[in-house]
Amino acid sequence: MEKVQEEKTKEAELKFIDKNELRTIKKRQDIVDKYIFDIGIIESQKHALLHELSEANRNSESYKEILKDKYGSISVNMIDGSYTLTSDGQ
Repeated sequence: MEKVQEEKTKEAELKFIDKNELRTIKKRQDIVDKYIFDIGIIESQKHALLHELSEANRNSESYKEILKDKYGSISVNMIDGSYTLTSDGQ
């Protein structure tokens, strides 16, 4: 019985902010939560893109080795496809 009375006393001591203030703070926290969620999605997309970039770099390096086997060490003009031997290719 004493415990029930103590809880009722604590409830009677509680103070509350205005309902409009509560609504405002909830709306503002919802906005913050949405931004945090969106940032999480963007970070996940960034992670996936970094893996794809790594794979693209590996493919590029692999193809450079194929060209090196065929032409030797060269520097390729990416506009017209012409190439020059590099110092390694002499």
